[in-house]
Amino acid sequence: MAIVESFSVLLRFNEEKAFLEWFENRNMQRKLKRINLHGFGRGLHSDQFYKRLENVLDGVVEVRVMEREDQVKNLVRVTSLKGQPHDTRWHEIQIKPNGEATLAT
Repeated sequence: MAIVESFSVLLRFNEEKAFLEWFENRNMQRKLKRINLHGFGRGLHSDQFYKRLENVLDGVVEVRVMEREDQVKNLVRVTSLKGQPHDTRWHEIQIKPNGEATLAT
């Protein structure tokens, strides 16, 4: 398993098309039966970039911090999961003092 907080940093120095070609050609995780989590900032790249990226990936999970009723809420939702039914609603995440995250809703 690999976790990359944000690949968006690499795109500061590389063209989207070149990055996507590199990313697609090295996406062997399905063959290796691995799960990788790759982060990308929303609103930083073109709509075409996000659509092409979603086509390459098996699933897309969005994480967002929102302010509701004068409180900060950590939220998560699954926007895409190939071949599987999924709930696309936002769900609150509670972060415990030890760093563990659990769904609150």
